[in-house]
Amino acid sequence: MKYQYEFDRREISQKDLDKLVKWLKKLGIHFAKTDKSVIIQHDEYYFIYRFDKVITAIKAGFEFEEAIKIITDGWELYEIDVKRAADKNPNVTSRLLSRIIGEKGKTISNLEKYTKAKICVNDKKIYIIGDPLSAQSAFESVRRLIKGSSHSRVYDFAVSYKRHLRNKEKEIRQNIYL
Repeated sequence: MKYQYEFDRREISQKDLDKLVKWLKKLGIHFAKTDKSVIIQHDEYYFIYRFDKVITAIKAGFEFEEAIKIITDGWELYEIDVKRAADKNPNVTSRLLSRIIGEKGKTISNLEKYTKAKICVNDKKIYIIGDPLSAQSAFESVRRLIKGSSHSRVYDFAVSYKRHLRNKEKEIRQNIYL
C-alpha cells in the first residue's frame, strides 16, 4: 500500500524546496510537483508521519539540515500553542512569548545552550527540535516558563532534567542487555 503526503510548496523557500527535492531524488522516493504543491508517496506510514514533521519544522523556520534530522537521526519536533495556553487572551499570549524569548533573545539562547535543542518562536507558537533528550528537556523547560517558574529555576531544571533523562536511557539499555 502506498501512503501519500501533500504540502503547499509556496509555504517553504525555494532554497529549501530545492534541497528537499534533491534529498528525495537521492533516496529514490517518488514525488510529483505541481504549481502549488508537492506530493510524495511512500510504502511506510511512519515515514510519511515523520516527513510531515520535517515540513512543519521547515515552515516554522528551522534550517533544512536541522529539519531533515527528524528522519535521518530520529530527532523530535515539539509544537507549543502559546495562544491556547494563554486561553486565547492576546495580552497574556504576548507576555508569555516575551517571557520565553527574553530580553534580546537571552532566554531562548540560554535554553538552547543548556538543552542543546533548537527553538523557533512565531506570533503564537513555539517549536522545539532536537535529539529526543534535548527536545524533551527544552519542551519541559518552556512549559515551566509558561506556568510561571523563574528563569533561573528553569535553567537549573533544564540541566538536571536532561541528565535525568540520559541516566534513565542508560538504565533502560542496561536492563535490555541483562
